[in-house]
Amino acid sequence: NSDSGNYVNISGDDYVSWNWKAGGPAVQNTDGTITSQVSANVDAGFSIVKWTTTSAAAWNVGHGLSTAPEMIISKTSSFSNSWEVYHKDVGTGKYLLLQSTAAVGTDAGAFSSVTNTTWTSYTTNTLATYIAYCFHSVDGYSKINSYEGGTITSSNPVYLGFRPAFVMFKTTQTGNEWVIYDSARDTSDPLQKILYPSSSAAEGVSTSDNYNLYTTSNGFYFNNTVGYLNNSASDVIFMAIA
Repeated sequence: NSDSGNYVNISGDDYVSWNWKAGGPAVQNTDGTITSQVSANVDAGFSIVKWTTTSAAAWNVGHGLSTAPEMIISKTSSFSNSWEVYHKDVGTGKYLLLQSTAAVGTDAGAFSSVTNTTWTSYTTNTLATYIAYCFHSVDGYSKINSYEGGTITSSNPVYLGFRPAFVMFKTTQTGNEWVIYDSARDTSDPLQKILYPSSSAAEGVSTSDNYNLYTTSNGFYFNNTVGYLNNSASDVIFMAIA
């Protein structure tokens, strides 16, 4: 077959995939003001949610988890639009964009409420279908949290309770790339191979210690406070998975 338009199986290219197991076939969820279709893995703190709006409104959408999501990644599949991201330490009425380096944006309608059963999704579109990926921390398996840049060292690592196999970071107050490290591409410390969800760029490889990520049996740290993931100008959110 021709490689034209094929971005996932081109001869000679290397690929990485991060996969979360949901709950099998979707089931109807009526917790919100709009019916959603939800596949939820409650034990893993992960659900996939689909819904279709019927008017321009703030819709409460059921997520199917046992507690409030700490991170939500949402996108309409009906037309070209942004990936909107909620993170618990960014807060309600605010958002990040997965495809953008932008700092936190403020919009009263953006994730204005996130509860144990629903979250609020505002849309100006009368008819559109949306998909969302919802996560919350699970002891020993995942951690969604944040830290103040300039404070993370080998003597003061971020505590997770497990050795991370996947970590995604984003600075919230400065315009920097989203970055992903994983133990599939880097099988030993430090983790140096970086992918950027906010860019179509190829994998980057840290050539200095500024962006090397060191993992431990229960967390991670950086060796210095130079890079934007750990300098005093940065507040950083992350999602880590064992």
